[in-house]
Amino acid sequence: MARQVLNPLSGAANDKLGDTPYDYTVKLNAMTLELYSTATLTRRVIVNTISDLPAAVGGLITLAANTLYVQCDDVAFSTNRLALGANTVYSGLDSLVVAASYTGTLPFFTLTNISGSVKNLKVVHPNSPLFSFTDSGTNVLRVVDVAYAGASIGTFGGNGSSVRFTNFSGATTSNGMLLAGNWKAFLFQPALSSIAAGTFIDLGTATFDSINVTETTLDYPAGAFFMSGELNSGNMNTGGLATISKTRLTGSGTPLEQITPDDARFSFSQNDKIRDSRSDGILYIQGNTVATVIAAINTPVLAAGIWGVGDAGQFTGTTGGRLTYIGGKDARLPITFSVSIAPTLSTGIAISAYIAINGSIIAESRGRGTGSAGLPDRITLPWQHTFSTNDYVEVFVENNTNATDILLSSGIARVN
Repeated sequence: MARQVLNPLSGAANDKLGDTPYDYTVKLNAMTLELYSTATLTRRVIVNTISDLPAAVGGLITLAANTLYVQCDDVAFSTNRLALGANTVYSGLDSLVVAASYTGTLPFFTLTNISGSVKNLKVVHPNSPLFSFTDSGTNVLRVVDVAYAGASIGTFGGNGSSVRFTNFSGATTSNGMLLAGNWKAFLFQPALSSIAAGTFIDLGTATFDSINVTETTLDYPAGAFFMSGELNSGNMNTGGLATISKTRLTGSGTPLEQITPDDARFSFSQNDKIRDSRSDGILYIQGNTVATVIAAINTPVLAAGIWGVGDAGQFTGTTGGRLTYIGGKDARLPITFSVSIAPTLSTGIAISAYIAINGSIIAESRGRGTGSAGLPDRITLPWQHTFSTNDYVEVFVENNTNATDILLSSGIARVN
């Protein structure tokens, strides 16, 4: 690059020996233009026609690695499709400005064991999927400001991989996307889409550390689904969490297939046709005749009896009177046990009940009463606990007068 000496100032004020403002600006602009015109050409390719791209081999155009392709005009690809190289970025000027049209049946964009990005482009692909992403490593696909109109979004197979869709909108005549393999992250943010059939986001049997779908609007017909996957959080890895929020669903489709808001590792919130996930569980017992054996005075014992298990979300219940939290993230929740207890013999017996967390008595939760055989006292125990996965809660009873057994005849337990 030609070096030009800039002399904006001289030795003394107003001596008129330095460059004039005009000369200074001309020199600076000349050097800037020369610098950037040579620096960017090595990794940037301007695409106005298909001839600006590498020649197709068997209908496949393989793009160079570590290169930014900028499509500046509408391009008709006929049946030729694109294979991205490692860290290739294929970009338009804006999805409202330029379009790529493709009439083939194989996926228009193919990425195999590489990271890449597609952005700022509209793609018309009536006969094909938009993407085929297959990865055996930990690569990343980024899709930003892409509009599409085609047969489907495509298939995505990962292995510790990540994919992120941002401002991704369009319509398909069949399915949306199908995922397979194991994923670090699946991120899907604002989208305005429609499907004519099938499933918009099909998790299949894929597993994930993280799923985040938010601010998505979908129109879908009867028989179609917004999201489908495995039962009982089967798509989430240990410690993983799926967050689905602020979706707007129009049409007659069904929001979820097999997945539910009660699944332990899914969190649904502020979706218009999917109820919010809620961590709660309820147990009940009525007409119990199984007494709690008291071996010693002032010694809490797990209350005996056969409990019923009511509705539960991110909790499981047992007939032994235990509620266990199975949610994927810590949750601070109120606990209420309300029980009727009495001694099996005698009158005027002082009795107590306690909440226990993970088998440990919470002394401060103690509720006191006085009961007689056949005349139980009602004791209500309110408490609060920050539940971690697999924490559980139970009720214990205690005889504070003697070692007479205690009968918990009825009760309700709720965490909500």
